[in-house]
Amino acid sequence: MRPILIATFTAAALAAGSACAQSRVSAPTQGSVTVIDPAQVRQDADLAVPTVSRPAKGARTAKASDGSYTLTGLGGEAFAVSAPQSVVLTRQGGTEEIRLQIVPSQTVGAFAGPAGQPATAKVGVSGSLPVASDAKSGVYQGQYDVTVAYQ
Repeated sequence: MRPILIATFTAAALAAGSACAQSRVSAPTQGSVTVIDPAQVRQDADLAVPTVSRPAKGARTAKASDGSYTLTGLGGEAFAVSAPQSVVLTRQGGTEEIRLQIVPSQTVGAFAGPAGQPATAKVGVSGSLPVASDAKSGVYQGQYDVTVAYQ
């Protein structure tokens, strides 16, 4: 009786192993990727202060015309805009300085349009500066960066 029981047990174990091998299934899958141009910032217009008359005494505040920028990214993508709070403008041919205060028109936003599709957004910066009665006549210039962080 013993040899029959061992043979039956061995046959059952082999059948179970075959059943496990037959229980695997698979499904075909695909992968894809969309390659886009890197996010970009393009300057459309300079932040510019019109010609200002130096006051006889005290100081006068001059307002700058807005500088504007076009951002390029993907629809639904968030972004943050930053600029320095001020920039030093130095007189050409001299060392005199005037500090231009800078304010972005918006500091956060998101690209409109279908998610993942190329999109653009417009942002601007405005500014103002004090012109004192002792300011030397001349052209004052400086440089600053507008930075966009894509989230």
